[in-house]
Amino acid sequence: MADSSITTVNGIEIDEAKAKELLQWLIFTEKNNVKTKAKNDQQMVAAIQKKIEEVVQCY
Repeated sequence: MADSSITTVNGIEIDEAKAKELLQWLIFTEKNNVKTKAKNDQQMVAAIQKKIEEVVQCY
């Protein structure tokens, strides 16, 4: 993982490296799902929420 840099936004600390990694995962996952149509909207929302929860818990 890249060097972590903590930024504070509205009193909330954000690890920029984790945020970038999460954004890359999100873009890749959405792009892949647009092609394959493997998951419907509700399934994608659940997958995204689960991933965010995993990243936040590791923080």
